[in-house]
Amino acid sequence: SDASSDASSDASSDASSDASSDASSETDAARDASSDTSSGPMDDVQLHFMVHEDLTAVYRSALSKLSSDKEGIRVRLNMRPVGCIINAIYVLPHITRDHVRREPHLRNVFSKIMTRIKKERNLDNPIMILPHAADDLERAVGDRSDLFGSNSSTVIVMATIPCVETFCVRDKNGVILQGSDAAEEVLHTVQFEMPMNMDEEKKEYVPSHWQITDWDDLLEGNVWY
Repeated sequence: SDASSDASSDASSDASSDASSDASSETDAARDASSDTSSGPMDDVQLHFMVHEDLTAVYRSALSKLSSDKEGIRVRLNMRPVGCIINAIYVLPHITRDHVRREPHLRNVFSKIMTRIKKERNLDNPIMILPHAADDLERAVGDRSDLFGSNSSTVIVMATIPCVETFCVRDKNGVILQGSDAAEEVLHTVQFEMPMNMDEEKKEYVPSHWQITDWDDLLEGNVWY
């Protein structure tokens, strides 16, 4: 109950501030093509702190292609969050995204363990599989406890963010190519992650910060576990 409330509050707050500060933008492709593309909104340090690098790379690639291929194209995106619905909250024990970055052999280890146990024990309910998988995962991560130990976990929250949104693409003559000037309500699915480390003295997990790791399934979940 407390975890759900905290995650709901944090996820809603983060999503609202992220979307309000970063989602309202107007991009002039002709301007981008003639300017230094090494700096700009996509290089903002705070943005990379809040949004996973693989997700910002998708938009960086789109902006680069737009700048080089479509002279004079203007893109307007204005997004105002109006709520937050928590769809799911789950915890991955003993492992974080940073562990996998340092130890690539651990990529998808949790998914592989879950698949194997499901087949061996003929179980379909993830709740029944999870205790067995957690034990196997602790052993797998524990093999490299010399590097990072196993007293870490990752909290993942899936949320739906209703937004009032305006999206419009115009050519250099002002003709609308896509979208419209009219605002409409749009639902976005957002995935948040937060690594947590154990405080050995207090024997409790210490939260770090939420990061958006996927939205609208652009990265198909950005799965690493």
